[in-house]
Amino acid sequence: MLLVGVAGAFAARRAVTLKHSMELWADSLKHGSGPLTLQLPFVPAYLGGRHIGSLRSVRLERHQPRTVDSLQLVIALSRGSANDALLRGCTFELETLDPGDLKRALECAPDTAGLVPFGRVSFEQGGGGALYVSASELACAPWTDSKDRGECISARVRRQVQRDMQRVRVEMERLPGR
Repeated sequence: MLLVGVAGAFAARRAVTLKHSMELWADSLKHGSGPLTLQLPFVPAYLGGRHIGSLRSVRLERHQPRTVDSLQLVIALSRGSANDALLRGCTFELETLDPGDLKRALECAPDTAGLVPFGRVSFEQGGGGALYVSASELACAPWTDSKDRGECISARVRRQVQRDMQRVRVEMERLPGR
């Protein structure tokens, strides 16, 4: 019982620390400039909805307030993903900048046509790849003061529905008897 209490207290303290860090990060993003690094232990990392490990840190490169010039993600791969050939040859695409959609945020881009270079994904075990984002997603970034936020959100939803429909088509083609 004591062990459960200690684990609970540790988890609560970690949650408070993470919340405080996120608040400082958001304030700095809004008002500051220069590089900004946030350590994120215990945050799962996904690629195409598949758990691949833990996000260790996010570094934002910026030269003026309310802009982000590039992102550097550091991921500690899980044992099952450490030797995955798909990860080693992946050109990463940041599908969404919405922090509430971590599970679908990162994908392997089939090509980079229409994408903008936006940083790098690195693995603690070595390796990684370039990070890209669509120009339209970048225009809708949460740190921008776009007057067309409604249109950005509408376009984002349309793109997500199209991606989901494509995933369904691919899964249906994999079904036996097709």
